[in-house]
Amino acid sequence: MDPSAADHDAERPLRADAARNRTLILDTARRVFADRGIGATLNDVAREAGVGVGTVYRRFADKEALLAALRADKFTALRALAAAALRVDDPREALRGYLHEVIALRVRDRLINEVVAASPHDHEALRAERERLSEDVERVIARARDVGAVREGFAARDVPVLTLMVGALADRSASVDPEAWRRYASLLVDAVCPTEEPMPMPGGPFGEHQLPLVMHPRP
Repeated sequence: MDPSAADHDAERPLRADAARNRTLILDTARRVFADRGIGATLNDVAREAGVGVGTVYRRFADKEALLAALRADKFTALRALAAAALRVDDPREALRGYLHEVIALRVRDRLINEVVAASPHDHEALRAERERLSEDVERVIARARDVGAVREGFAARDVPVLTLMVGALADRSASVDPEAWRRYASLLVDAVCPTEEPMPMPGGPFGEHQLPLVMHPRP
């Protein structure tokens, strides 16, 4: 056998293992960062993936490199929500549906706000992705504005603040009432883009013994 062919064959399992490890690390990182947010570490990812932290570092030089690999998925998901809203015939319902969906996405994934919030350290490619997303969302808002369905002055850059507000509540109240955030998401969406006829708020306020647990969660 040609020695070079033998060497080539010997390398194949290593490359396949490397590819599997990279996929495993990315899949695990999606779950870990979605659950714990930006504070998660590469050690956390390695532990959850069942690999040594050195394996993670061989695939990703540092935490920022791993986050960069995850951001593409986040932008794809966010732009898909905006695209779906643009296909809804009623501009009011399109914007309301988009806001509810993007808030729900943040509740499921704590990393979302880190993607959409600008940072002075952003790379040019990341700024471009964020600008494309902002343009998509502005189109959704503009349609609602044209029919008088949205409060004057509301802009795409207000959306991350809404998701941050409800997301923070969802994080604090998850162990008390994991669905409580929906009540306050409804309140905010109604304030931005009210229904044509007043509607009752979903759910109810926190109970007497629940509220202290939400306001003063244990570490």
